[in-house]
Amino acid sequence: MKRAECHAERPHFAKNLCAACYLRAWKARLSPESREQRRRAAQHYFSDPAVKDRLRASRREARFQARYGISATVYDHMHSLQGGACAICERRSKSPLHLDHDHETGKIRGLLCHLCNLRLVNAHTTPTILRRAAEYLERSA
Repeated sequence: MKRAECHAERPHFAKNLCAACYLRAWKARLSPESREQRRRAAQHYFSDPAVKDRLRASRREARFQARYGISATVYDHMHSLQGGACAICERRSKSPLHLDHDHETGKIRGLLCHLCNLRLVNAHTTPTILRRAAEYLERSA
């Protein structure tokens, strides 16, 4: 998108450059040699497995902190306490377990597999509805 088009769509950026326009202008000032040098450095940096692992770990840490207010080490501790199994069905899952929490209070309840997490979401997480469902299943067995 050209600068005129960008600022026509977003008039509040008319006086200042938006982030995309600023980055584009900054890159345009770089010499071709400098651009190539930066590209090679980034390629080397991101091809290093240790760097990839550090980036993955920091993203994971940031995701847990932003979503649930806990660190990834707390999640790992909960995972080891549950033996890597779902808190409801007690089956081990190849995919990561979901952090189950009360949406009203934010209280963390445990780690669940994808299916058990969906069951709770679909039952609106009320114990009464879950008890009725259990009674229904027991009657029809």
